[in-house]
Amino acid sequence: MLVHYDGKPDTAPHCPPCAPRGYPYYARAEYLMWWGQPQSAPVLLTEGAPAVPLVGGGEVRLIAQTRHGGRFTVGAWLDNSQDLAVEFVGFFIGGDSSVYERTSTGAPVLARPYIDGVTGQPSQSIIAAPGSPGIIDIGMLSRLWGLEGNVRCEVCRWNWGHVDALAGIRYLDFNENLTVLAGTNTRRGGSNFTYDDFGARNRFLGSQAGVECEIYHRKWFLDSWAKIAVGDNFEQLEIEGSRLLGGRLLPGGLLTQPSNIGRHRRHQFAYVPEIAVNFGYQVQQHIRASVGYNFLLLGNVVRPGDQIDTRINTSGAGPVPAFSFNQGEFWIHGLTAGFEFCF
Repeated sequence: MLVHYDGKPDTAPHCPPCAPRGYPYYARAEYLMWWGQPQSAPVLLTEGAPAVPLVGGGEVRLIAQTRHGGRFTVGAWLDNSQDLAVEFVGFFIGGDSSVYERTSTGAPVLARPYIDGVTGQPSQSIIAAPGSPGIIDIGMLSRLWGLEGNVRCEVCRWNWGHVDALAGIRYLDFNENLTVLAGTNTRRGGSNFTYDDFGARNRFLGSQAGVECEIYHRKWFLDSWAKIAVGDNFEQLEIEGSRLLGGRLLPGGLLTQPSNIGRHRRHQFAYVPEIAVNFGYQVQQHIRASVGYNFLLLGNVVRPGDQIDTRINTSGAGPVPAFSFNQGEFWIHGLTAGFEFCF
């Protein structure tokens, strides 16, 4: 945050000579280069015999881990001594999507593993085998953005720094999708397809509190802050699937069946801690530049890969694959670089 100045003479030798003097507004624009936590999922594709997992069985790294975005802050001081302010922050991490595609003329064998819900034994759905070529696309999509509004109150001030307390509200929207489309050309010249789609959306709204501390020496400064928000997370899961067999389009793919297909919603307690450290330089009286590090955690959220039940009732009836809300966490962290203005 911009260095405070209360209109009194600069008697401290280390007080920045170009600290803002009576400017009631401030704004910050930052570029974000962050890395997100990979998706987890069961094995979605195997190759060869014996089968070797190609996708899943832990982390699914289809989406590039480097994510780009921006963050923007605007604020206004409510008093001449700059002890009390209101500010608004918005950020986004660019929506990233990726598709893993694999084709086979029949060698090597491609298959989708599952657990037979009747026998409890491992089994597989063949995509490509000798005489039957096949193709599979596994796609992922991820988006994250948020807004917050805070009241800032200065707790204490020294000649070489200050501490502010923060309190406000925070909103986050975290959306992910995981899809699997597999097609097999049969020996008779026909084509069979299966499609599974698992979507998860988290909309968090909660109260937030935090603290920010800044120290400076002449035109250099070190700024750090920590915040935590607690509140309600509206979780929404959408599971869809279909298959084309013998020219007939039927509901349900492989891992999506009438037992788990549908839109599922609930409200759940969640928490969002965030920390940041910035190092910068006062370019001139109105402008500061900084680079830093940021860490953000979304606790008690739903992600699509965690909702996959690999059990399939091969008899055509029964409660599997089953649906249940499976919660986890998502962290994202990385570098920031930006400019701050007072006016």
